[in-house]
Amino acid sequence: DFANSCGFLSSAAISLGMSVIGTHTWDNMRLLDYITTRDDCRPGPIGAIGLSGGGGGTMWLSAMDDRIGAAVISGHLASFAANDGIFACVCNAVPGILTWADRGEVCGLTAPRSLLIESASDDQCYSRVATLDAFEAVKRIYAAAGVPDRTDIDLFEGRHEWSGAKAWDFLERWLAGA
Repeated sequence: DFANSCGFLSSAAISLGMSVIGTHTWDNMRLLDYITTRDDCRPGPIGAIGLSGGGGGTMWLSAMDDRIGAAVISGHLASFAANDGIFACVCNAVPGILTWADRGEVCGLTAPRSLLIESASDDQCYSRVATLDAFEAVKRIYAAAGVPDRTDIDLFEGRHEWSGAKAWDFLERWLAGA
């Protein structure tokens, strides 16, 4: 049933002791393995960008793979508490996560590498309040890592969508010459 493919995939993954976002992260890490073998891949840190579920994939990939030198997460960062514990989609669920971390702490694992968050004013999946709540944790972690200047947030008018207003300059700044 394609109308509920995330539910089907998540049920299958959980039944196998896995998660959809975990398998996506594994796949993305293997993609980086391949990309970095290509002659047309410039050496050095890689940038990652994602919106919504892609933002979740970018969050986990950046947290777990230090080949990502700068990341832009759009329409995904939101604390579970301030977002009423909502994952927005079951494919974002990670078994046990509510017992050990919130999204802000997961994003903090990207430090000291650079991280930009995008948040739309009327995002129906990840509220601005929940995003700002999670971003406070990100800022605390980046400050503790001694790199508070390597994280930023783009607050823009819109719904569950991409902005890009700061993204390209941010990536160029942190990846240029790397």
